[in-house]
Amino acid sequence: MIANAEIYNYKELKEKYGFEFESSSDCEIFLHLYEKFGNVESFINELDGVFAFVLHDGNTGETYIGRDPIGVRPIFLGTDVNGNYGFASEAKALMGLCETDTIKPFPPGHLWKSETEVSEKWYHPEYNLTETNLETYNEAEALKETATLLY
Repeated sequence: MIANAEIYNYKELKEKYGFEFESSSDCEIFLHLYEKFGNVESFINELDGVFAFVLHDGNTGETYIGRDPIGVRPIFLGTDVNGNYGFASEAKALMGLCETDTIKPFPPGHLWKSETEVSEKWYHPEYNLTETNLETYNEAEALKETATLLY
């Protein structure tokens, strides 16, 4: 497990599932959740925080790469001439190791699995949007309301 993360709700998850930690690291929650569920898809939605991680299962050979929904923690992925994957928190760390044209930022809210070698979006936010009546829409009022909500 390699992670650049801050998991805000790790204590709640630790209590919810009765995990015993060996360290004081919030990132230890990844290992316990993976051990409990056997895959990342089953628990990634429970994580509240910012993260970029690579988790490798030595028993199955499966590797997962995941990134938080907003993309606060950076991670880049590339491949070398033989199709081997490389990852790093900075693109320049992959220069010389991976083919330059393959080095790309890993998209926020996505999960990659070595089994499929496909990155899939795991984060699907729900929006509470209401229909706007374009006949009565007032841009100035909308901008004022947006400023008020953001302030």
